[in-house]
Amino acid sequence: MTYSIPLANLLLTVFSIIMFVAGFFIFIRDKRSIFHRAFKMAQSGDSVKAREIIQSRLTKNRNDPFPHYYMALVDSLEGKTDQVLNHLLEIKRIGHFEKEINPSDIFLKIGTIYYDQNKLNEAFLYFKEVIQIHPYHEASLAYLAFLSIGQREFNLAEKYFRPLVQTAPDVSEYHIARGVTQAMLNKKQKAITSLQKGVSLDPENETAIFLASLMFFNMRQGKKAYQIIRRYVEERLTMDPYISYIVHRLAAACCYMIQDYQKSLKYAQTCLSIVLAQEWREQERDSRISTFYQAFFAADYQEAEDMLLSLEVRDPEDTLILLFSDFRRELKEGKLTVEKISERGLDLKYYMKKWLKTRFSDDAIYELSGLEQEIKFDIPFSKEEQSLKNIFTNKIGRKKVQGSFIKQFNSLETLPFLDVCNRLISELGFVLQERLKYTGSDGANFLAKKKNNLKISALFQIRKWEDYPISDIFLRDHQSYMKEQQAELGFVIASSKLTIGAEQELNKETHITVVNEKNLVKLLAKIL
Repeated sequence: MTYSIPLANLLLTVFSIIMFVAGFFIFIRDKRSIFHRAFKMAQSGDSVKAREIIQSRLTKNRNDPFPHYYMALVDSLEGKTDQVLNHLLEIKRIGHFEKEINPSDIFLKIGTIYYDQNKLNEAFLYFKEVIQIHPYHEASLAYLAFLSIGQREFNLAEKYFRPLVQTAPDVSEYHIARGVTQAMLNKKQKAITSLQKGVSLDPENETAIFLASLMFFNMRQGKKAYQIIRRYVEERLTMDPYISYIVHRLAAACCYMIQDYQKSLKYAQTCLSIVLAQEWREQERDSRISTFYQAFFAADYQEAEDMLLSLEVRDPEDTLILLFSDFRRELKEGKLTVEKISERGLDLKYYMKKWLKTRFSDDAIYELSGLEQEIKFDIPFSKEEQSLKNIFTNKIGRKKVQGSFIKQFNSLETLPFLDVCNRLISELGFVLQERLKYTGSDGANFLAKKKNNLKISALFQIRKWEDYPISDIFLRDHQSYMKEQQAELGFVIASSKLTIGAEQELNKETHITVVNEKNLVKLLAKIL
């Protein structure tokens, strides 16, 4: 048996449904129009009346997202950020979204408020909420990428930069930051491509120009590095002293690599003039050494002599300077050339290799980019992201751990440095007895007694050295100093490498111990 609905009843049913739907939309539209009118009142300056209208609806139903949304808009007009955040969080709690109340917009706004309040952990989570809805949301990807690189999470940063540069391929800053990320992941060729893209999109971007040149320099492609940095130094795009200093420092190194010694000398002299004008004492020694190095190759022996004399006046006991003074005399007298080893065993090529390495550290491209954030926070990693974090155990990461201890040690002021020296001596099994005279500013000398045998004394020469190695001459002087102080044992502590002559000297002299490089890092890790 079949049943049929009378036509009149069917039409009545359809009409009732239409009227219900129409009534619903009229209600919604009317409700929205009330909120719209209230918001316009607030925009016109009558925020009190606007709040009354919206609050009346909010009191009736706190689980209605519309009054929260419009109250947030009104609060935003008046700069009441905390109230805005409370209403947006209420909308998230309710979980009801419509076309006008878009979840991506709500989460993005919450994230930016937390970001502005330096609550970066919470901000990170909300930006991730956005890209779960829209994987190629530019603003959220940018926040996530820059927050990640700011915390040295380079693999994670690359995860977000990859879709970001696809979404916004014409933004120079994205390519520059990605290039830095790739450089820190040791993806050198990809880093060059990204940095050059950044330069092509914004030819006046000084950061992009410098970092692209630095990347080529790190790859020891001096010609390409100088082609990029040349315009920077010739046109003087910036007047900032520090930026000018590091740019000319890079230009000097590039010109040395391509054997344009006259220009490398000129750029080294510019660095020195900036350092002297700004009274940067820590950079002065390095700048003077760089100048006399380049003066040797440019055959400007008078300039080399002037630099050496000024350094010798500052520190008469500086064995490196004394060694190079003899080298300069032999060069001037025509007894040798810069390619030959001097009578006292000085190999200029060895020192120049060391000099090139110390121009910029492995992670200078990151440190000079300005991308590292001062505020540190724990990034909330997903399981996938945690695996990315664990991957980052490459050489650059390991060097950073070691380099941070050395950098901290070498930058200590006088009193903290003396305290660390005392702890180093103690860690090596000795008790400090006396601080000996030392006129230099790069270290200190001490006499100590062995803890388990006070009859045994030791001479400690501790130095904050970075730019030149421990030589055989220094070790022989140390041995003479031991005899003068009637010390049975000697310790030389510095982050420097040993010259070949020094290694040979140590094989002969068993009473001297050198604590440097990795061994020094291990010691510093225990006491810093």
